[in-house]
Formats: sequence, C-alpha cells, structure tokens
Amino acid sequence: MRRLRVPFVAAGLALIVCGCSGGGGGSAARTPTDRAPASAGRASGSAGTDGGDPGPASTPALPSTGRLVRTFTDESGARLDGPLAFSPDGKHIAGPGQGADAFVWDSASGAAVKLTDPVFPGRPVSSLSYTRDGRELVTTGYQDRAWDPATGALMPGGFPPLTAAQNVGGNPDQGLGFGRDGTTFYVYTGVSAPTVAVGTYTLSGTALAPGASHHLPSALDTAAYPPVVSPDGRSVIGAAATATAHAPSLVDLASGTATPVVLQPIDTSPGTDTTAVGYSPDGKLLAVARLQSGGEAVTLYDTTTWTKTVSFRGNAFAFSPDGKTLAVGSNDTGPGVQLYAVADGKGIGTLTMAGELAHSPGALAFSPDGGELAAAEGLAGIELWSVRP
Repeated sequence: MRRLRVPFVAAGLALIVCGCSGGGGGSAARTPTDRAPASAGRASGSAGTDGGDPGPASTPALPSTGRLVRTFTDESGARLDGPLAFSPDGKHIAGPGQGADAFVWDSASGAAVKLTDPVFPGRPVSSLSYTRDGRELVTTGYQDRAWDPATGALMPGGFPPLTAAQNVGGNPDQGLGFGRDGTTFYVYTGVSAPTVAVGTYTLSGTALAPGASHHLPSALDTAAYPPVVSPDGRSVIGAAATATAHAPSLVDLASGTATPVVLQPIDTSPGTDTTAVGYSPDGKLLAVARLQSGGEAVTLYDTTTWTKTVSFRGNAFAFSPDGKTLAVGSNDTGPGVQLYAVADGKGIGTLTMAGELAHSPGALAFSPDGGELAAAEGLAGIELWSVRP
C-alpha cells in the first residue's frame, strides 16, 4: 500500500524534504538480466536492449557509517511521517506531529515547541520552510501559516485568506519554496483543469502580504508528487496531469509556459510510476524517484540534456548542501539509509536504523552544514544522525 506522499522542495532552499513510496518491507533488489551488477553501489547509465532505461543494478551491501545522535517524538508517541526542515543555523528541526500541526525540536536538547493551528488543529502539513534568517517558519496544507518557531505563536499578519481565484479546487495547498529573492514564497493552491493557480506571498517584516496569483496554462498533478521550485527560483517542475507515468513538466514562473521534460533513456519498465522529483543544490541534476514492477529507483539526470547519469535502489532521497552526497532510503535494499557519492555513484555507507525506521524513511533532510541527517518514519519518530567523517 502506498503511503501519502509528502512534498519536498528543491535542495538548496531552506527546506529539503524528499518524497517516498510504499511503506513496510519491500521486495529484495533484483538485477536486470540485460547487464551485470554495478560495483561499489554504482549503477550504470546504459540503456537496455530496447533503448529504454533498465533501471538501477542491484546494490551491494555498504559498510555501516554514521552515529545516531538523538530521536525526536511528539507527546502522543504517534507515527511521525512527513516533511522535515532544519533551521538555517542547524540548531532546530521542524517536523510533523499528531497532536499538533508540527513541532520544532532543539537538536541538542530535544526540547520541543508545539505549533497548533487555532482553526484546524492537528491537520497534517504538506510543507515546512524556514525564512533565510530563521525567524519565521512557513507551513502549508489545509491552512497556510507563518509561525514564530521559537514560541509556536502565529506571526502577526501571517498568511491572508486565499481569494476564490487562488484557492482553486479546495485541495490542501502545497508549499513549493522561496524564489530567487528569498522573500517570495510560492504556494501551489490547487488544480482546476486546464489551469493551475500558484499563489505568491511576500514576506514583509514579520507579516506576509498577498502577492500575484499565477494561473499556469498546463495543470500539474499534485496527487502524483508535489511540484518543486528550481534552485534559481525561475521555474517549477512537477507531474504533468496529462502525461503517462507522471512524467515531469517544467513551468516558467514568469510566463507560465509549460514544457514537457523528456528524460533519456526513456523508462519502459512495466508499471512505472514517478513518485517524487528534486533538484541538486546547484540545479545541475534532477533526482527522479520511481516505482517499477521490478522495484524502486532514484535516478539522477543532467538538467542541461535531461540524460541519465546514475541510478540507485530507493524512493526517499536528499542531496547534501554541497551537492556531493545523496542520501537514499529504500524498501528494496533493506533497513537504513544509504549514502552515495553523486560524482560517480559509489556507495559511502549505510545508516542502520532500528524499529519502524528499519523500513524506508518517508522524509530525509541534511543539516545546513551537511554534518547531520534527519530521517522521519514510523513509531520510532525522527532520527538524527551524525554523518561527519
């Protein structure tokens, strides 16, 4: 059964959250019959005999690495599976809760601040994003809110109510992230084919003022996976509503022009379904997570040519802030999170998790300095790992 997918915003912005697919134990990784297994965790980018993408090779066991620092939970002990965000200084982690919309944990002490919406308390949030100065935390979902993360109070002004033109379809809003100026926050407010509305909000001191609402000409399917803003803040990439297998489409935020993204080689595996996308911090790579009949895969593509560079077994993923490391959670490869070198796809090591986190984490996020990795999934809560050498 597939879990509710959580949004994730382009790496390099305040929030790095990575989507996932099915929960529970996955099937064992299998090697395609048309090529030999890759060594040291590296997956070949060669095409299959039919010109399609054969997907990743089997992943060899990687040595254990990292150190578990702390586990965060809410007071209910309920399942915590949703978006994650580190504060810009790395001292706090914002994440999901059951007794509240979200929590902000002190990464050193574990002390928690509860964020509870006064209108719809306890509704799940779809995204969490810190402002650059860390003084505000923006959450989106059934209500879009701006919080003081130190106190859990709503910021004065906050998000104004959406207009009828902005709130298209009445679906929970998806927070896409901040634009180039660092003050404009893009919110995907719903779908009403053949248009999609993106409401923009501009931070003004401690308040948020409504900005323009962009009506894009080609609808994106947020039920497939959340759209994300590119690191340069100029475009949004998401699932084209009319495309097969939830193939991505690139939408220019200034003009609203939508362009299909043709990833090469084409994935022809039966039952292929794209479940998440995310950029590397420099925008030069796009990670695409897929479910396939033969397993799950996270594949990196060059954004200049949209050609495949390397592929791994997995579903949830996060780029380190320097773009050199990719963390991948997988149901196929067994418990834990695998770390890989982005340059050559070679395996670095595995973070061996316990309890519910022995399954694939639903969200992963690196700290701003890249020295820690947070993983959210299940009753075990949110695990914070040190990944410093």
